[in-house]
Amino acid sequence: MTGFESPQNDPAVLVRFLKIVYAAMAGSVVLYLIVLEVVASELEPQPVGELRTALIVLAAILATVVLFLRFSILAGLLLPGGPAVPEARAAKLRTCYIICFTLAETVGLLGFVLRFVGGSRADAIPFFLGSFILFAACFPWVPDDLAG
Repeated sequence: MTGFESPQNDPAVLVRFLKIVYAAMAGSVVLYLIVLEVVASELEPQPVGELRTALIVLAAILATVVLFLRFSILAGLLLPGGPAVPEARAAKLRTCYIICFTLAETVGLLGFVLRFVGGSRADAIPFFLGSFILFAACFPWVPDDLAG
């Protein structure tokens, strides 16, 4: 079959797919906030000293990994004239973006967990803000030379 091209290798399909995954995962962080306001609003804050510190360290490590992936690995893939094989480049873009989205969501999920185990609302908010900042840094796009 000549002329058949896999939809996975079509840049428009790739961007649409990544934006759908992006919206779903960023939307889940918003849902975590809504659930916290509805369900956990009745919880009284408890002392969570060491757990809070551990979750902050874990969130900082995750944020560092996301920023490394975004500004090192993805930046190299997004430069014009990246890897010569478009299919391989598209696959690497898809994989890196999904890993970034997953880790960015995990930062918000850590705030969700902290609030449910007794942390205050003020303890959890930085995790959600960090998650949204990471999502903003990882908004998906495909370079023009891959699209063309």
